[in-house]
Amino acid sequence: MPSDPHYEHYNEDVAEPVPRLRDAAIDTAKSTIIESIFNATSEEVFYQRQIEILLEDHFFHWITTKALKELAQERRLETELVELSNNNKVRFYWLRKNRYFIRKRKEIQSLIEEHAGDNQATGDHGEMMFDAALPRFGFLPTAINVNSHKGKRWTKRPIMTSIAYLNGMDERMGPR
Repeated sequence: MPSDPHYEHYNEDVAEPVPRLRDAAIDTAKSTIIESIFNATSEEVFYQRQIEILLEDHFFHWITTKALKELAQERRLETELVELSNNNKVRFYWLRKNRYFIRKRKEIQSLIEEHAGDNQATGDHGEMMFDAALPRFGFLPTAINVNSHKGKRWTKRPIMTSIAYLNGMDERMGPR
């Protein structure tokens, strides 16, 4: 190490970092996944998010995901990462003894693609609901498709905002 005064505090004999302890909940999640989900329905195929949601009352999602990963590494479950038509990816899990997993996986994949397709309608509806709710809290629409409002201009992005809102407060007058 060069003799630089900025590095005088540097100690080359620093101990190795202590490895993280393994969370015991992972083992509990593994047995729950096998017993409650796969042994109960051995001919089914599940996707990762589905299992996370099924067990979210009992385990954090990251615990469930880690347990699934370990079960696949131990070859107690089979797994496949599938790319959907919208470039999203879904990981599927099934028991090794499941003979018809491809058919089941394709059925589930088709349902996911059907419901996760173009979300423009969902976004438009959500925006409409949001716009309808804001006046109840004192935010009133004052302009549509603008990039400036009351002398303030937004120039960092070339796109315009949809609606400018007045928040029901006048800086000098207080609430209206």
